[in-house]
Amino acid sequence: MGNRFCKTRERKILIQGPRHAGKTTLLYRLKFGRVITATPSLSYAVELINVNGAEIMCWDLGFRDKSRPLYRHYYPNTQGVIFLIDSSDKERLDMPWTNL
Repeated sequence: MGNRFCKTRERKILIQGPRHAGKTTLLYRLKFGRVITATPSLSYAVELINVNGAEIMCWDLGFRDKSRPLYRHYYPNTQGVIFLIDSSDKERLDMPWTNL
């Protein structure tokens, strides 16, 4: 509820989670309003989503071992994090998150 005469401020949201949890599927569902078949991500995907006049930059970050040290560079100026897990993947629910 800000001043309606102010410029729209862009917000940044990170989507993280283990491999094959549906991060990219969620990203494109938010962007296009429908499920789009996505291929496994090798790095990251970024989409600008407009929600009620607010621009939200959504970053789908992969959960690969090589990219984890780079996460610290994504967190500055981030307003939210979505950590997505696939609750139907019973085998990985009991694993420590560092092994995913």
